[in-house]
Amino acid sequence: MIDGWFPTLIYNDTLNFQHRQYLVNKAKTIYSQTQGHTVTKWACDTYNTVGFYDHRSDQDTVVLSLLELLRTRVHEFGKNYGINLPIETLYCKDFWFNLAEPGAYQEYHQHTRSHFSVSYYLAVGENCGKIRFRSIEAMTDMYTLPVESNLENFASRKTCAYEPVEDLLLIFRSNVPHMVEKNHSEDLRISISANFEYA
Repeated sequence: MIDGWFPTLIYNDTLNFQHRQYLVNKAKTIYSQTQGHTVTKWACDTYNTVGFYDHRSDQDTVVLSLLELLRTRVHEFGKNYGINLPIETLYCKDFWFNLAEPGAYQEYHQHTRSHFSVSYYLAVGENCGKIRFRSIEAMTDMYTLPVESNLENFASRKTCAYEPVEDLLLIFRSNVPHMVEKNHSEDLRISISANFEYA
């Protein structure tokens, strides 16, 4: 008998948010006003609005309606883990825009101090860089199995990737390592990230 344990769950769906273009314009406005002022600890050069935009003080009704929609999706996703708390106990801890110029990327990282994280794509170009997830086991795998890439299966695969398309929503546990590949398009890749926590 062989048992399968410790799955990594990733929610993916089309959000169909009617004000997506409004958010694209908002992201570009913040970008134009603050570009060149960001100082991060990242090796990559993907711009984000952390430190420049606070959704709580802004109180933009479009952003707030998006967050409520995201909260509903995150809450439904959380039920797969056995979470039976009321949705009122789930709140958005962090929210920011990401704008990746041609050539920009994001190295592997995790979102600490939250339960679930969201990636929502607002605008993408062809070949603008996949988002890639890596199993936590891969971080400690010091002696990898000699498996040919075309023979990988659910037991040996350590990464998976999603091609960004406009309106794509991904939800995952915040501790799952993830990165974004280099933007090989000639367009900005614009997305939203958010962290949610059950209080």
